[in-house]
Amino acid sequence: MGWLGFARVDGLTAPIVLIALAYGVSHPFIASTLLSIATWMKVWPAAVMLSLFTVVKQRTKVVAAGILTSVLVIALTAAVGQLPRLLNFLTQQGDRGMQLEATFTTPWLWLSVLHVGDSRMYMNTDINSMQVDGPGTAFMSFLMQPLLALAAILVAALTFWALHNGKRTGGADRTELLLAGSLTMATAFVVFNKVGSPQFMVWLAPAVAVGLPTAGKNGGFPRRCSSPSVWPHTSSIPSSTTRSATTTPSWRWF
Repeated sequence: MGWLGFARVDGLTAPIVLIALAYGVSHPFIASTLLSIATWMKVWPAAVMLSLFTVVKQRTKVVAAGILTSVLVIALTAAVGQLPRLLNFLTQQGDRGMQLEATFTTPWLWLSVLHVGDSRMYMNTDINSMQVDGPGTAFMSFLMQPLLALAAILVAALTFWALHNGKRTGGADRTELLLAGSLTMATAFVVFNKVGSPQFMVWLAPAVAVGLPTAGKNGGFPRRCSSPSVWPHTSSIPSSTTRSATTTPSWRWF
């Protein structure tokens, strides 16, 4: 992972999200303010914001904090003369191709590594990003944002259903649902994303970390969900990424 805390914005946003989850349902305004700040730094904390909005009673506080934070960001951006660039993170995303590390890039990545067909990897010098090109990649790239939106809606709907179903049976725990919903939503943001990177694993850490103290001796649900990803991730990143980016066939890696 390298010096994530210094080299990537994720190293800064993840601790902010962790603090926001610690405030959680008991202080939704503070939690929403922190999540809004983090979202303006990098979009992924919006996943936790959606889960927070779904489970809390005082949803108006979540919305109000988001609006107030956004107004402040807009005002500061205008003050330094950068208002035209405010939404670049959204407008530029639509023009990106399928990035090397993205989940749905896998078929074209291996076709390129094995030199099968017309699939290839190349450096997009405009944004300094390794991308994959091949039959169907343009269509897949177009589909990723609708798929991400659909996945987010589905996770929010399931969380909302679990909340109200739990109410009827007398067992709804809003904090537990917030953590489970945040973990699932962040996972969806990783999977259904045409941009990928090893540090995206950090998106899962806040919900797991906040949930561990109340999850029992073995870590319960958060530990069972996150542990299977630890070994393959740490054993293959970054060495295999470098080798695959040079289109070296897999049988020569060892």
